[in-house]
Amino acid sequence: METESLAPLTGHRSDIQVLRGLAVLLVVLFHADVVFPGGYVGVDVFFVISGFVIGRLIIHELTTTNRLSFREFYARRFRRILPALALMLIVVVLLAPILAPLSAGNVTNATAAASALFSANFYLYAHDIGGYFATSSTLNPLLHTWSLAVEEQFYLAIPALLLLVWRFTIRRTRISPITTARILVATITLISLFACVLLSWRVSLLGGRALSFAYYSPFTRAWEFCFGLGLVLLPARWAAKRPATRITVGIIGYTGIFASALIYTESTNFPGYRAILPVAATALAILAAAPTPRLIRPMVFLGDNSYGWYLWHWPLIVFAGAFWTNTGPTPLIIAATISLVPAILSRQLLERRLVPRITKTHTTRSSMILATACITLPFLAIALSQPITNQTNTNPTAARARDNAKDLEKLQRAPCGQGVALGPNTADTCIVNPDGATTIALIGDSNAVQFGETFASLAEDLDARIEFAGFNGCPLLDEGRNSGAVPCDWYRRDTLNELRAHPRDIVIIGFAPSWFLIKYGFRAEPDGGEAKLAAQTSPYINAVIATGARTVLINEVPKPYWTQEQWNPGNCSALAAVIDLEHCGFPSFDPRSTAEFGHVRRIEASVVAATGVEIWNVDDAVCPEHRCTQFIDDKAIFGDSGHIRIEPNPRVRARLIELLQTP
Repeated sequence: METESLAPLTGHRSDIQVLRGLAVLLVVLFHADVVFPGGYVGVDVFFVISGFVIGRLIIHELTTTNRLSFREFYARRFRRILPALALMLIVVVLLAPILAPLSAGNVTNATAAASALFSANFYLYAHDIGGYFATSSTLNPLLHTWSLAVEEQFYLAIPALLLLVWRFTIRRTRISPITTARILVATITLISLFACVLLSWRVSLLGGRALSFAYYSPFTRAWEFCFGLGLVLLPARWAAKRPATRITVGIIGYTGIFASALIYTESTNFPGYRAILPVAATALAILAAAPTPRLIRPMVFLGDNSYGWYLWHWPLIVFAGAFWTNTGPTPLIIAATISLVPAILSRQLLERRLVPRITKTHTTRSSMILATACITLPFLAIALSQPITNQTNTNPTAARARDNAKDLEKLQRAPCGQGVALGPNTADTCIVNPDGATTIALIGDSNAVQFGETFASLAEDLDARIEFAGFNGCPLLDEGRNSGAVPCDWYRRDTLNELRAHPRDIVIIGFAPSWFLIKYGFRAEPDGGEAKLAAQTSPYINAVIATGARTVLINEVPKPYWTQEQWNPGNCSALAAVIDLEHCGFPSFDPRSTAEFGHVRRIEASVVAATGVEIWNVDDAVCPEHRCTQFIDDKAIFGDSGHIRIEPNPRVRARLIELLQTP
């Protein structure tokens, strides 16, 4: 066989351990909110390394024996991956009812079950409502297991494909099997990369979930592994021989990795074509095979423990953030550092001692038994966690905090806030008291949706037919804007056409000027964007007024994020709530002392001046006596840093009745 045409397929590579150490360090620092806003590219570095390491094993066996023992291959992978993963899953599942964020709910157990079956990425994609960086995702202490699932899925597919083309080439053609393997890997790379770029660019595909699919899917990530595998198949003459060349190539590679980790952020459209930079840079760093200077030997240590650190760092960071909410990155950094301890113990005691003892005889058979146990035990832990969950639910303080946390998810999933245009397609659940004498329509973004249940509770008392047609994140602006990745111009158009065709008695509009000032970059305007936002809002409101309806604009209620507090009651753990429920809240504040208050009120005044629209002020109901707090009359009023609770609040309800009954 043509092994002489390839670089050495055996031998220890300390530079690979350095890369592993760098990859895990980038991911950990990113999760701890330190230094690297794009540190998530460390996962892409891992993928390339995995493709290279596994590729060396597979190609070495194929070139020396023309066969591939799947039993031995998967036995090695099971011994390496499963025991440490199972231990982490068991511990996290049992601690989650007490230490995980309240909003995580049952997602921890569900993700653990999927992780044990190497399908966490598919589960997370199927239940993703806002992307990898959404709050609902980052509250999941097992979110990081998606990458392990992608890796295992690659391991399941690529050995079989390589063996298939290898055997076929030897028996049926005169082409070198190495050449055929190169063609296979190149083909997979091109197809996978094309799909990745397409879905990251055309995010409206797959019902607006194309970017999430590109992130989680093994089909759109396979090219990253193939970059590493392709390095194994490169002709030996392509390898850098001269020390100066190797160092230069290595510097270029590491520079690319650091550059992507520093330049990219959570808002970067990723993976797509932007993933090419860290992937290609990692490939160059591997190709360089540069010597490891004494100065960076600690990175070898991190590389040796990278798998365990990757497993443990994220759950501990999530647990720490859920206990010390709104305290900055310090608790996260401490948790990330402490997570090295179980990582090292896992490697030393589990991977290097216990597992070898269990599998020292009848290696393949004992490995299969070990794998079965590692898959089964997390499910047992899930069953055992239920009594713990029940116990925390019976605690009145924890139950109160959990109930408040559920309200945010209720707002996010509100069926009448997901782009339901007013009209014949409006669901029956979005129409309350259909035979009411007065017709009232509530439209707008989530700042309208948040009043939905309160208005619904008024329908019978007011003898009113109330319809809800909201679209979270969709502004009623004259200039076309979108809600996230999903176009919402059709919502504005269809809702307005319905109002023109069938005028309502009252149309109530809700939107958040402060959020759109930030989201759409109006801040760059000379006056901070106030005039531009008011000018773009007024035409739509005038069009609604022209239908003959009593048109009302609800003022933007004060928000905790005006004080730069990104607060969410679901971020708090049951333990933190039991110790001190106020610990799960946000510092009280006077909204008039914030810059946003002035911006918002001036925009609303400009809209009133331009349109004559009636404006309702509910500030006193939300923040009595100019003081915003989490609880009023022993009831939580805020659902998160940007919304009041969707559950009807007596003070808000009374204020809305007063306003509706005022001519």
